[in-house]
Amino acid sequence: MEAPPAGRVPDHSQDLPAWFKPSFLDIPEDVAEAAGQGKRLMLFFHQDGCGACQRFYDENFGDQAIVNTTQRYFDVVAIDINGNRALVDMQGRDSYENQFARRIKGQVTPTVMFLNERAEIILRIPGFIPRERFMQALKYVAEHREQQLGFDEYLERQR
Repeated sequence: MEAPPAGRVPDHSQDLPAWFKPSFLDIPEDVAEAAGQGKRLMLFFHQDGCGACQRFYDENFGDQAIVNTTQRYFDVVAIDINGNRALVDMQGRDSYENQFARRIKGQVTPTVMFLNERAEIILRIPGFIPRERFMQALKYVAEHREQQLGFDEYLERQR
């Protein structure tokens, strides 16, 4: 595995909620730990200076109902799309944050990806979405609704 270019190591705590899961970025291990607690894994792709990320923190993770639902049903791991921390991806391959983000199309920030218990992506949300829609996404994944219907159909049925 080739190391990413040398440069500033990002401060991965900037703007991230304190309740995000501290992680060694071993995704299969994080999935297993979440599943062991009856939770699922949420990957939150971000970057320094991202205005839409800040809006997501302020509006979505600033909403106590969203925080409560997220903490109850998910472990959240932050991935810096420009970061160079070592990472083990869903297939057990060694990588780095920036390479991983490119490979699984997590380069739009913020992007939220929800993984099932087999470390498969079951829902990808690129960009900022309003609180109501994000809460619907949380419920959809927490209730394992992806096993019955797609997210768009789920949203239609919620109207």
